[in-house]
Amino acid sequence: MVQGMGNADGDNSGFDAGPDSGLHAGYGGGRRTATIVIAAVAAVVLVISVGIGVGMHLARSAGGARGDSSSVNGTNQPGSAGGNNANGSTSGSGGGSAASQLPFAVSNISVPTTIVDPEQSATDATPTSEWQFGGDYRLIGSFPIDQGTVFGSATDTPDDVSSYAAAFIGQTQGDANAVTALETPQTGQRGFYEPQDGTGTTDRVVWRSSTVNGSAQTGYDNWRVQTWDKASGKTIALATAKDLNGREDTRSLSEEIVPTFNDAHAYFATNVPELGSDDDWEARIIAMNLDGSGKPRVIGNGSYPAAIGNGVLYASTDPDDDDRYRDVVSYTDVGGKTKSIVRFSVGVECGSSSGVARRDRNERNDCGDDDDWSIAGLWAYGNYRAMAVTNTDGAEHGNPDTYIGIWGDDFGKPIAWLHMATPTVVGSMNAHWFVWGAGSQDKHAGMYAFNLADGSVKKLGEAAGYSRPAIALGDDTVMVPVVKDYSSPVSYRVGVLR
Repeated sequence: MVQGMGNADGDNSGFDAGPDSGLHAGYGGGRRTATIVIAAVAAVVLVISVGIGVGMHLARSAGGARGDSSSVNGTNQPGSAGGNNANGSTSGSGGGSAASQLPFAVSNISVPTTIVDPEQSATDATPTSEWQFGGDYRLIGSFPIDQGTVFGSATDTPDDVSSYAAAFIGQTQGDANAVTALETPQTGQRGFYEPQDGTGTTDRVVWRSSTVNGSAQTGYDNWRVQTWDKASGKTIALATAKDLNGREDTRSLSEEIVPTFNDAHAYFATNVPELGSDDDWEARIIAMNLDGSGKPRVIGNGSYPAAIGNGVLYASTDPDDDDRYRDVVSYTDVGGKTKSIVRFSVGVECGSSSGVARRDRNERNDCGDDDDWSIAGLWAYGNYRAMAVTNTDGAEHGNPDTYIGIWGDDFGKPIAWLHMATPTVVGSMNAHWFVWGAGSQDKHAGMYAFNLADGSVKKLGEAAGYSRPAIALGDDTVMVPVVKDYSSPVSYRVGVLR
């Protein structure tokens, strides 16, 4: 499995999760299909489809995570909006400088006026109480639950991909890490579901799997969403692609998506066939009851779901361009009402902007026009919100450009923009930090943590091809992948961020 982009990591207006909401959103709005190379047989196996592209087993994110983006929880501490930012300036919505600095426009919302370049401003993080696992294909990490536990997948026979089961992975006991399986392995079964990425706390985990077979490796995603809850100690299936679409060849989304949930429902994004067509597909948001009752329901057009207290946020497609996500939409579980809370359009070319680093820009020395920018991840925790915006034209021409906007008070208090020269983001968020990486990118593969209160930025490390850090929802435990080289299995460091 590989760590949103959410959903992504990796979202909304008019919603108050409340201090006891127990809200949990996905890590990043988008994550993409990931693969794991099993050394014993040198096999490449398709492993995941979620917010953010990476290449190993359990994927997380962006925008993510989303991504690679996606989204996160909200045991709702009221979101404060940060004081001084990493570059020493104060964030906020006042003044007109943001419009001149950004190569796109965001309407109907106050935007941050501070742009942070983590590659220039970050200081090295020094997590405490660190422990490690992985490095031999037996244990694959997805995201941390708490200081001593990680959700992922595990097996005793890594040369048999059908033997992996979703599991809690703990610190070493004796000669091995403690492992608690959350499902029975499907060893030897044909068309088995391989556990991939998800979201969760000590009380509940929701994750996605996908069947591993010939069709799954050629653009199809025959997914399943499951949940485990502490109260019952049981794992149940909430929905499958076949339940929703009546077929096993559901087309993969171009972004990675992880399921996200609140107290009553889980949310996910998937393709569904257009009415009257077997070949044309459209991205849709679906809702599932956490108790397993009923059928999955389509609740909106779009992707990058991020659960909030009484509903979900998601990115909706442009009516004139299905390849661009333009609006952030809030959906309420009561009555099924939707409302657009922000629509952005790009009206400022990068060539005429000021104050934004232009490294790796294209030969025209600009960032494109209105049609080139798209939402690429949504995240939510409590009243904190984050939205990734990427230059799709630049990414296609090898000159990627992405901004992640951070807000407090349910989009009411702008905090900062995080700028990076990557096309994808794998992110996650909790009450204190937004943590992100570049997913499967081999350039600008640094992993960072942005402090939501004081605007400081910590560097967690670098992992070319597997830049997918994740932070726990209930505390400040981070999981950071360690990549030795492209032919070796990934290992993971787990520690508490200070």
